[in-house]
Amino acid sequence: PESDRTSADDGDAETDEAEAFVPPQPPPVPLPRGPRLAAWGGVLLGPLLMLLAALTRVTLPPVVGLAVVAWVVGGFAYLVATMPRGPRDPGDDGAVV
Repeated sequence: PESDRTSADDGDAETDEAEAFVPPQPPPVPLPRGPRLAAWGGVLLGPLLMLLAALTRVTLPPVVGLAVVAWVVGGFAYLVATMPRGPRDPGDDGAVV
């Protein structure tokens, strides 16, 4: 509670600096385009389509079912294959939070 604060806490420069810090605005998140958008669509929409078909008891033709499964597997494989191999910052080992 604020009533427990002492007068020494009010004059602490470190506390004032921490309260005054305003983080910078993060950059906008890039949206996927082209093949990456199709891959994300397969990974996210494919299972959703299959779940909706199962919940509504709609029987999909075998060709459509295989196409959706291929879309999911192919999209996942594409996303894994195009992942960056190294860290974003070569000097960063990930040890600092």
